[in-house]
Amino acid sequence: MQFWLDLIRENFLLKLFSLGMAILIYVAVNSHLAPDSEGLNLNLLKVTQKREFRPPVQLMVSPGPGQGYKVTPETVLLTVSGEVDALKELTLAKIQLFVRLEEAKGPMMGELAVQAHVPRAITIESIDPPRVSVETVSGNFMIFPIAPIK
Repeated sequence: MQFWLDLIRENFLLKLFSLGMAILIYVAVNSHLAPDSEGLNLNLLKVTQKREFRPPVQLMVSPGPGQGYKVTPETVLLTVSGEVDALKELTLAKIQLFVRLEEAKGPMMGELAVQAHVPRAITIESIDPPRVSVETVSGNFMIFPIAPIK
């Protein structure tokens, strides 16, 4: 029994400090992994804002000969949020709004979901409208993809 008491009493302040640091690290990591949770949030000093953009909607298609397409509406309202510094650096060139034509069922394109890519520090709040109408246009066109198809 004396062995266990000595094990606890020796370097007690060092052990208490280590426990406190472990708890602090756990809370810090946990708050950054789940920032929207009800727990303790250590991101108190970070100021976030919202900003709106109207980028054009692009088409993601396979390369090669194909048809022309018309997107209606051509632009959508993208609302994003993030830290003030990250939003200041955000430009239309760093935002990609697109629809994937592979999601279309059959020759009638119809309405397709708009997808977005933004830098990591930015969060997408909303895309309005969330779907756009895509129609085929007669003619023979050469199509070049805006991004590789995965």
